[in-house]
Amino acid sequence: MPRSKTSNFPRGKPRGIRRDRDCQTCKARGVKCDLNRPRCRPCVESGYACGDYPQRVVWAANPTPKPSRAENRSAVIEKSLATDQHEVVEHLLAFGSSLKTARLATNDDVCVDQGLGLIDQVDYFLRARISKRRGSTTDSVLPTSPSSLSSGEGTQDEDTLMWHRLAALKSLSEALNTADPAAFLGIAVFAFFEVVSDGVFGEWDCHLRGARSLLDCHCSNSEEFQQLSRRFTGLEEIVAYFAWWDTIGALVRQSTSNTKSGLIFDDWHRSSLGQDFFDRVGCPAETFWLFVSLVQSKDCTNSSESLTRAMGQLLKLGMDKTEKGKCSDIYRCAAVIAVLTTQDSNKETSSEVTLEFAVDRICHIIESACSRSRYYPHMATPAYLAGMRATTSAQCKILGTYWRNCEMGDIPRYSGAHMQCEERWREKGLI
Repeated sequence: MPRSKTSNFPRGKPRGIRRDRDCQTCKARGVKCDLNRPRCRPCVESGYACGDYPQRVVWAANPTPKPSRAENRSAVIEKSLATDQHEVVEHLLAFGSSLKTARLATNDDVCVDQGLGLIDQVDYFLRARISKRRGSTTDSVLPTSPSSLSSGEGTQDEDTLMWHRLAALKSLSEALNTADPAAFLGIAVFAFFEVVSDGVFGEWDCHLRGARSLLDCHCSNSEEFQQLSRRFTGLEEIVAYFAWWDTIGALVRQSTSNTKSGLIFDDWHRSSLGQDFFDRVGCPAETFWLFVSLVQSKDCTNSSESLTRAMGQLLKLGMDKTEKGKCSDIYRCAAVIAVLTTQDSNKETSSEVTLEFAVDRICHIIESACSRSRYYPHMATPAYLAGMRATTSAQCKILGTYWRNCEMGDIPRYSGAHMQCEERWREKGLI
């Protein structure tokens, strides 16, 4: 018969000194408890009643549970990507605010209503996109503005988001019919989401062509553009993003599909890209202008010059160990890939070795880069060019991790680029 008391039990095999988690019966017997509940195995096999387990008390100054490593890493990545979103969105909101001020100063009531309506609808759509990702309308990376106070709840709902999108597109269409400068804001917002989320990586020219046509209605040279920029604060930054996306998109299409589509914007438009912009995205100015020269070239007459400039980029690698320096190095390697993949000389063995070195260097920098860095999301174009030229499964693993990290932000970034890279890797048998 099982005994109900724990005294005078035959003692078993001696064990270690730690017994604070054993049941009371095993602790009294001096045997090892397997901590099984509600009855441990040693007590069941010996026919004894299993005693209770001691309650463990942990004293803590802060009762808030500590997040797991995975949750902490996710929060860090989301914060880092949200920081970049904040930069772009701040420019959009500053431009929208200047448009409102200029609109209210006019005497045309119809023009005022149309412009303000577009600004409000675009603002609602912008906030709805970010709120949908976060799952809450109260937690947003966007600064509070008067137009957002009446947007209502439930913007995270898919139907509500679609309603905001259609309303913004309708207002944008009306503004485009009258060449209203407020349309720049709508085009910029939709172009932004096409670049980072909705569109195929590199295929961004739809909205950019509309922006160029609208810009031609208001200015035809640099002087007129400067006058327009002084009238609308933030317009110069918006056009700078247009010119940047135009160049990067053309470079991606040319480097991956050998399609020379040319550039939509002119050099005087690209003059809006100052050193502050290049510092923001982490791309050296001379590397960007090498991209422009490569896309604008109509034949191979400048191939030797492009190769010389590309090799000059390699000589500058590793000079700056900061996060900005890493981002600069990754763009320099991207320039080498772009030059070698668009020249006839890429069939030579030496060029293949250089190309492989550039891809390896990009993967190494991405793997060692800090995900909390503000430059981390700006490494997408070099990562895409390297992904299209990846030759090993290790490279695919590093780049795949980068794309997944980018998809964890407030706004999922570059999902199209991730799918395109994986499709290419499957064709090569790398994954």
